[in-house]
Amino acid sequence: MRSVLIPVDFSEGSLNSCKYAIENVPKNVPVSIWLFHVYADQLIFQPTLDLEGYMVDPMFDLQLFEELKEIAEKNLSELEKKVIDYIKGKGYKNITVKKALIQGDPEWTLKNICEEVSPDVIVMATKGMGNKDPLEGNMAKRIMGKAKVPVLAVPSDYTEYSINKVLYVTHLESEEEDIKSVKILFEKLSHLNISVTLVYFKEDEEEDVEITHLLDEFHDMVVDNRFFIQLRSREEKITDIVMEQESDLIAFVAHKVNPLKIIFKRVISKKELFETGKPVLGLPQIKER
Repeated sequence: MRSVLIPVDFSEGSLNSCKYAIENVPKNVPVSIWLFHVYADQLIFQPTLDLEGYMVDPMFDLQLFEELKEIAEKNLSELEKKVIDYIKGKGYKNITVKKALIQGDPEWTLKNICEEVSPDVIVMATKGMGNKDPLEGNMAKRIMGKAKVPVLAVPSDYTEYSINKVLYVTHLESEEEDIKSVKILFEKLSHLNISVTLVYFKEDEEEDVEITHLLDEFHDMVVDNRFFIQLRSREEKITDIVMEQESDLIAFVAHKVNPLKIIFKRVISKKELFETGKPVLGLPQIKER
């Protein structure tokens, strides 16, 4: 993990997500942390009709535009200083902080900045258990499944920065995808020496679940007690399992879910994962050949 992109809105959650990222990147290789802020998109006025009934094109209030740009630049510089001070205070010598300030639609500009800096992961602040941030997790939820890189959502009030136990939630729809996704977890977080527990919710006790290939693929990890598989009852709550397993991070593949499937199968929603109060890592969907 050499490059981390962190969209920020200058809330306390933004600084917290930066600290979380800093504590979990490698410390023995150069790492770039990009602070990214989008501003002034709300300044575009809606089209209106003039006195003669002609459509008037959208336009900018240029003075307000410049004022908000200056405020955004000031806030971004202040956040950059806080992040740099935190890195220096920890004694980390390998982390470089960069910043990008762009006007436009957040999702569109985020896609462009990803193409430019090629981050290994996007880290975003979301609503905490007792707080309400402007993003409230909605942006992170929308980006998960669209971004080509993993998206990590960190609750604004979450301060346990270490990652040791990862809970990987799956529907076991594609063995190939699960194998590749678990490999991505071990690869991206190899410097943290994590363990991964794969959890699948059985529809009923009689359901035949094939996990032999998964166990064979990660045989060495199983032997080293770093990979586990648990088949759970569909009635169990993900929050209870997270507490039982003492999970530090929840990972899943961000699919687009068919509503009909939710009716007939136990499908864990993003909302349920976010409500655990733990950081959530949405992995990009891997297209099979």
